[in-house]
Amino acid sequence: FATHRYLLEAAGLAADYLRINEATITAARRARVETERPVALAGAMSCLPPGFDVVNYPNDTIARAAYVEHAEMLAGFGVDLIILEMMQDTKHSTWAYEAASATGLPVWLGISCKLDTPSERLVAYDFPDVSLDSLLSHLIALKPDAINIMHSPVDAIPPALQTILSRWNGVLGVYPELGSFDVTTRTRTAKVEADAFEALAKPWLECGVQIIGGCCGAGPAHIAALKRLIASIE
Repeated sequence: FATHRYLLEAAGLAADYLRINEATITAARRARVETERPVALAGAMSCLPPGFDVVNYPNDTIARAAYVEHAEMLAGFGVDLIILEMMQDTKHSTWAYEAASATGLPVWLGISCKLDTPSERLVAYDFPDVSLDSLLSHLIALKPDAINIMHSPVDAIPPALQTILSRWNGVLGVYPELGSFDVTTRTRTAKVEADAFEALAKPWLECGVQIIGGCCGAGPAHIAALKRLIASIE
């Protein structure tokens, strides 16, 4: 995710926009071929500003065009659905949703949140002035095909689930942040080990979560633990 044109342009990679995105989809398609069961191919979109600073957003016309271009590119490459990841505001998230929805593909909404300190209020992960309540009030009205709590610390998942379940009865997913990945050394650090993750995930599934996985810090052992958990519940 985070490979739309204006973000790559800020990194000096605008000329490689299509090459980078095609490579990611090719890698996912290759992995799907190696499986022995049906697997859907999801194209991801985000609308984070360059450097995580809103002053770096391009003007509204350029931003909206970038989301349309990205959604159409993903659809053209043959993805089965589009996942909007790390949606944390109302303006850019709405534009991204509209662009994704216009392709006719299913659209999953991914919201990132955390517990603010010291208020313990649920807020957007990178924008603590945005409450989860206000974000949900706006984004649920867009009628996504699923809502995921993603790239969020595990301690934020239970209250976030309660908040969403109080106003949403559609498909619900969770894939939390479990650690970090250092892009310089290409090493993964898991702050939540696989066995602990399995124990944490059980009540999420029991309260109705239908899509589950892991974000930063997740590895094969975490996914294997989830598979064992799902098998034990079924």
